[in-house]
Amino acid sequence: MGFLFLLFSSMLWTACFIFITTMLPSLKRSTVMFLNTAALMASLLSTLFFIPQEDSGSVFDKVALGIYPTKATVYRGLLRLGIDYKPLKPPDSAPNLIEL
Repeated sequence: MGFLFLLFSSMLWTACFIFITTMLPSLKRSTVMFLNTAALMASLLSTLFFIPQEDSGSVFDKVALGIYPTKATVYRGLLRLGIDYKPLKPPDSAPNLIEL
């Protein structure tokens, strides 16, 4: 569901950007930059609010509550994309602690 959401969302926002840029050639450069920036911010905020998560909470709600991903979850997410970034890899096993 998450991949399809991102695919359709990116297609929709790409169409929106193309529509905006075809209507703006007669405006000043600063106005065009402002409108493009506003559209980009709208696309980013819509992704934060509506992208599906496993626990059915939005990314925005998690960030607002102070719930951030750990290195291990980021590493697993990157592995799903085929990226093996070693500095984020969690230790294989807990170190043996010796009680005195």
